[in-house]
Amino acid sequence: MNMMICATTILVFRIALAADLNPSDLMQKNYEAMKISNSESDSTLTLTNEAGQQRVRKISSKSKLTKDQKGVMRFIRFNTPSDVKGTSILLIEREGQEDDIWIFLPALKKVRRLAASNQKDSFVGTDFTFGDIVGHSPEEWIHKTIGEQKVNARSCINVESTAKTEDVKKNTGYSRKNSCIDTENYLALKTEIFDLEGKLLKTISLADIKLVDEKSKKYQAMKLEAVNAQSKHSTKIEFNDFKMNIEIPDTVFTPRYLEK
Repeated sequence: MNMMICATTILVFRIALAADLNPSDLMQKNYEAMKISNSESDSTLTLTNEAGQQRVRKISSKSKLTKDQKGVMRFIRFNTPSDVKGTSILLIEREGQEDDIWIFLPALKKVRRLAASNQKDSFVGTDFTFGDIVGHSPEEWIHKTIGEQKVNARSCINVESTAKTEDVKKNTGYSRKNSCIDTENYLALKTEIFDLEGKLLKTISLADIKLVDEKSKKYQAMKLEAVNAQSKHSTKIEFNDFKMNIEIPDTVFTPRYLEK
């Protein structure tokens, strides 16, 4: 009984602590929650259409914090199937600047830099956009708390985020987001995303969350899913092998490395 009382007290404390944060601070913590110093992983992407037909893709990726520790550099390479094999992508978050997005398409044998407006484009045919993968800066949105709820038996604070400017809407393709922020790890366990007309576009969910860096209190969701409410298409990402504290040279995160 005493253990139950202790656990309940801790839970109430966590909710109160998160609730004391203003919504902008809460979303800043969410933005930083999965910024891990460095990592290496293999993942499976499963794309499912409305008829239930599936396509499976295998990717490998490496990530590392930028020198100012405020952004994440990501290198992603598609390994299967043959129609996307060798496609490589470099994503670099830049604090207060446009993010860098570079892509190498083997068929063209050319590295191409994508403009900021390409954030709204599909990430290689998935239901995630480039912006979803890089992350949307909380400073570009107006946030307000709209209640609390349980997601997978976990306590969450709901935050509504509305695009500050027309440029943010244009670049992301989104007008508004509703995020359920876990009061313990600050991850968005569920995010409802609305299109430019204010209609529900898709829902992104996180699951199988692991504490991967106890010292820095950093977490990683091992399963992610985006379900498009309009096309009835979905994409699941599952990490099959996730490693941290791997030595990764900065040369990996350069456009030239995409062609290797």
